[in-house]
Amino acid sequence: MIEIKRIQQQPDVVQAIYEVMTDVYPVSPWTLEQIQADLSQDQTWYALAYDGIEVIGFLAVQENLFEAEVLQIAV
Repeated sequence: MIEIKRIQQQPDVVQAIYEVMTDVYPVSPWTLEQIQADLSQDQTWYALAYDGIEVIGFLAVQENLFEAEVLQIAV
């Protein structure tokens, strides 16, 4: 069963997010450092899709007072 979890400022998932990107794209559009920097921002959050303990997809969102922007989707 697929489970979705919203996370924010959790550095332990950076590698899992990067691995999803390298599965989806020939070359990841973001480096590990860029993912880490994005996760450390107060206005950014991720929704991770888990199949058991494996991260199989994610949604990256940046919000401010008036709007939200989807930065990345990968499955």
